[in-house]
Amino acid sequence: MAIQLFVEAIKDDLTGRQIKELKAVVAEADNDLQEARPGILAKLKEFGTDVASNIVANILTNPMIWSGL
Repeated sequence: MAIQLFVEAIKDDLTGRQIKELKAVVAEADNDLQEARPGILAKLKEFGTDVASNIVANILTNPMIWSGL
C-alpha cells in the first residue's frame, strides 16, 4: 500500500515524457539504481525545483503518511 502511494505521487507530478526520461537514465546505468541516482537527481533538477518539492508535498500530505509521522 505504501509503495502505491509513492508511485501515485510521482505519477501525479511528472509527465509521461519525464517518466520516460527517468527510465532512460536508469536503463543507461544497466538498471543499477545506485549508479543511476546522480542522473536521476540531475533530471529532477532539470525538470524544475517545483517538481521534486511537489512530489514530496504530495507524499507528506497523504493522510495515511501524515498520520504515521
